[in-house]
Amino acid sequence: MRLKCGTATNHDCYRRGLARFLGYVVNHPIIRDDGILSAFLAEGSFEQWRKQTSITLDEESIGKKIDRVEEMAIPSDLDDKLQ
Repeated sequence: MRLKCGTATNHDCYRRGLARFLGYVVNHPIIRDDGILSAFLAEGSFEQWRKQTSITLDEESIGKKIDRVEEMAIPSDLDDKLQ
C-alpha cells in the first residue's frame, strides 16, 4: 500500500494513521465501553491475557427479553423493511 504523506516516511504515515484509527475506536459511543477493547489497549500481553480469560462469543440478544412496550415499538412491516 502506498501512502501519500508529503515528505514523511511511510513509517510515520502508518503510525499517524493507526493513531487516528485508534482515536476513532476509543471515542466510538458503543465500542469504547467494550471490555475486550479495554484489555487489548491496557494489557502488556494481550495474547497472554486471552489465554487466561474465558470469553463468550454468544450473541448478546439471545438472553435479552423485551417487554410489551418494546414489542409494541417494533414496526409491523419490519420483515419487509429488512429484505
